[in-house]
Amino acid sequence: MVHDSVSGAARSAAARVAIGGILHETHSFMQDMTTLAGFAAQSLHFGDELLSSMRNPRTGIGGMIDGATEFNWQLSPTLYAAAMPAGIITQGAYRKLLSELTNRLARHMPLDGLLLALHGAMVAEGLLDAETDIVARVRAIVGGAAPIVVLLDMHGNISPRLVELADVLLAYNTNPHIDAYARGVEALAAMLAQDIREGPIVLADPEAVAICWTEGNGAEVTLAVGGKVDDWHGPPVTVTGKVRALSDGVFECELPDNHFASFYGDTVHMGRSVWLRVEGLNILLTERKTPPLDLAQLRHIGIVPETQSMIVVKSAVAYRAAYLPIASAVIEMDTAGLCSANLSRSSYQHLKRPVFPLD
Repeated sequence: MVHDSVSGAARSAAARVAIGGILHETHSFMQDMTTLAGFAAQSLHFGDELLSSMRNPRTGIGGMIDGATEFNWQLSPTLYAAAMPAGIITQGAYRKLLSELTNRLARHMPLDGLLLALHGAMVAEGLLDAETDIVARVRAIVGGAAPIVVLLDMHGNISPRLVELADVLLAYNTNPHIDAYARGVEALAAMLAQDIREGPIVLADPEAVAICWTEGNGAEVTLAVGGKVDDWHGPPVTVTGKVRALSDGVFECELPDNHFASFYGDTVHMGRSVWLRVEGLNILLTERKTPPLDLAQLRHIGIVPETQSMIVVKSAVAYRAAYLPIASAVIEMDTAGLCSANLSRSSYQHLKRPVFPLD
C-alpha cells in the first residue's frame, strides 16, 4: 500500500503541473483605474474553483485544463484572474493577485512544470511590465529546472527578460482570438517538448531505500543508486531527486496469467519501496529484486505506465505479456549483467569447446 501522504490524484498522474494566470489588457491613457472589483466582476477564481469554472469555456486556460486531463497530468490550480480591458491596475489589486498566485504556487511545490495564461500588455501602478514581474517571481519559486510555458496575446509587449525567464512563450495566431483554446492545448505539447519526458526504471537498492524512508515524503535527496551488488553493471550513480511516494512494496498483479504468478501467485512483495523523481526520470527503488512482470509494479506507487515516454525493463522475454500491449515499439539493448544474451561476456569454466555461438 502507498502511504497516505500521496493523494489519489498523485497516484493517477505522471506529471504534477501548476496552472494559473492574471490577464489584463491595459489602456494606460484611461483615467479610471482597474481595481480588484474589476477582476471579481468578470473572472476571479481561486484553487479548485479555477478548474471547475474554466474547464469548459473555449479559453486558453480551458485548453490547458483539457489537454492536461488528456495526458493524465495532475493539475495544481493557483489563481485565474481576468478583467475587462481598462485603465492601469491599482497597486493594491496587483499585489493582492500576485500574492495569491505565488503563495498558492509555493504550497504546491515540488512541481514538474507551470502553465501560465497571461496577456502581455498589463500595466500596474509603478510597474510598466507586469508579465515579466509575474514570471520572475514564479521562476524564483519553481526553480530553474521546472519548465514554464506562458500563453500570451499576439500583440503583447514582450521584453528580452521575459524571454529569458520562460521556457516557452506562445501567442494566439488569430484576431479575433478564435484559436485561444487550441493555443492552450498547444501549451501542453510545448510542455512535453521541454523536460517532462516520463521514463521509469526499477532498481533494487536497500541502502538507497533506507535513506529515502529516513528523509520522508517530499524530501530532496542526493544519493548513490545501483551498482552495489557486483562489478557487472559499473559503479553506483549519484543522483539528486524528490521522494514522491513511499510504499510497503506489496501489490496484486493486474495480469492473472503472468510469468510471476505461474510460480508464486498474484501477490508480489518487493520490500519497502520508493518513487524517486529525478528530473524526468521516475526511479522505483525496492529492497528486494523483483522482475518487471506486471504493470501494477509501477502503478501501485503512482507511476502510470501508459503515460510514460519510455520504460526501461531489465528483462529479455518475461516482461512481454504485460508491456507489449501498451508499447508502441521495443528497443532491445545489449547491456551488461548476469543475464546478458551476449554469451561472450561470461568466462565459462566447465563448458566443452568448441560450441556455438562462442566458437
